[in-house]
Amino acid sequence: MRTDELNVTSQPTTRVRKPWGAFLVTWLLSMAVLVAGVATQIRRYSQNKALLSAVLIAFALQLAFYWLPGFPALRARFEALFNRTGRALAAGTMLLVPYIIYGAGSGTWSPVSTLKLLGITAAALGVYTLFPVRSQELSWQDVVVMLLTAAPIYLRFYREIWPAPVYLDVMARLFTVSLAAFAVLSLRPLADVGYEWRLELGDWVEGAKQLVFFSAIGLPLGLAMHFIAWHPRREGIGGVASSFVGIFLFIAVIEELLFRGMLQNLLEKSMANPYVARGMASAIFGISHIHHGFPNWRYVIMAAIAGWFYGTAWHNRRGVMASSITHAAVDTLWRHFLVV
Repeated sequence: MRTDELNVTSQPTTRVRKPWGAFLVTWLLSMAVLVAGVATQIRRYSQNKALLSAVLIAFALQLAFYWLPGFPALRARFEALFNRTGRALAAGTMLLVPYIIYGAGSGTWSPVSTLKLLGITAAALGVYTLFPVRSQELSWQDVVVMLLTAAPIYLRFYREIWPAPVYLDVMARLFTVSLAAFAVLSLRPLADVGYEWRLELGDWVEGAKQLVFFSAIGLPLGLAMHFIAWHPRREGIGGVASSFVGIFLFIAVIEELLFRGMLQNLLEKSMANPYVARGMASAIFGISHIHHGFPNWRYVIMAAIAGWFYGTAWHNRRGVMASSITHAAVDTLWRHFLVV
């Protein structure tokens, strides 16, 4: 065999190995960091070995499905294995496995919870499968999928699905990101979502820049409305950094995927003026926060303004990571220095 033939046959393997390596390192490191972060809480339930094992295994699997769609090369390999219907069935099956393991090991499994989770999964994936979207513009299918993925989080739909040892909100959020990402990227698919786990210097620069711009407006306005006040918590740089990572992974990414990667992205593709699209997405984002002490109009106003700058970061970088950096930084500063 000639040398050039050897090179040709080895290149695909090399291209696949690198993403797999990056995925495995990211997955294992995130598992180690997050488990270490909740080690104190885990020790409290260490006597119940079955519960602890079920939670950790289910969490590890759910975390893997959270990371996987953000590695385009691996997602492409997954998509190449199936047609559209096959992708929906495969993704749906994968997303249900963590709950089955968790429910069986924790003793909390119930047919009602299974049907609720199955219903959300089948509906979100089935809309794009049964009614394919031919355009990149906003469609009724997109509205349905965004509502199916976002509303349950705000309505605490998952509280009875992951109830032990306490309500595992993090599992609900990991599930939601995975479901939304597989639906919009592998089944629709939508361009320019920007759900890619690759943090570049430009993302940090853009994220920091939009944080400064928002602060110039948000701080004086928030103080004037008595929404915030200077009230630092003395937890040190480690506590602040830990909060940033947690907010980034479990709050910012999910909201940025839904409100910027999907909603703003679709509005920009459907409207002639991207600023109007950004404004509409920001307003909807603000209204989604009204339930915090309903009706919390101060929160709505502040979230809508913040949403403009998150949307600017996403638009400038075409990436969920940049807007998530701004989002996580704002929430971290608020939590540690400005909560009344």
